[in-house]
Amino acid sequence: MKTKLFLMMLGIVTIIGLQSCSKDNPVTTEDALYSATLPDADETASDVTEATTTEPCAMVTPASDERRLNDFGVRVLRRMLKLTDEQKAQIRTFHQQHEQCFKTIRDTLRASERAIIAGYKPQYQTIRDNLKNGVIDTATAKQQLRDLTAQLRAELKNNPVRAWAKDEFIKCRQAFYDNVRSILTDEQKAILEEWIALHKRG
Repeated sequence: MKTKLFLMMLGIVTIIGLQSCSKDNPVTTEDALYSATLPDADETASDVTEATTTEPCAMVTPASDERRLNDFGVRVLRRMLKLTDEQKAQIRTFHQQHEQCFKTIRDTLRASERAIIAGYKPQYQTIRDNLKNGVIDTATAKQQLRDLTAQLRAELKNNPVRAWAKDEFIKCRQAFYDNVRSILTDEQKAILEEWIALHKRG
């Protein structure tokens, strides 16, 4: 029992140590090989807050918008590949292209979502006006607001731009890795493929 407890505590301390090391010694894009993590299908759509009789709903973007591979994994990969200075410079360029690719797609998706949300504003306003003018009571207004928000969420989830963005995200990531592979030695390629397989999501 004591041995199991000791091993559990050791594991926790190790994890905390790795996390604190990552925060204290951040790896910048100027000296690292990494790519943005591809969002899962259910993470690509934005959500909205619940509207109230006094406050409109607000757009909430998913955390995956800013997700990146952790610094600890980046350092391990960089050491494993043993990149030359020339390779590092080339990969910095590939990385910048990759990040711009993701940003362009993400911005297009978010713009389409903002347009969808804006289209619902008149309906939200009508409900609030009807409540203010006594056409409906508070309970009815709240239910109508909930129903309208559910309808809005469904439209955001089924947004056709979302499916397009998912496909484009995949192309971005594939282009990045293809570019990286093109400048690696056979030995480095083997290491990279092993690392990609290990970190593949889903």
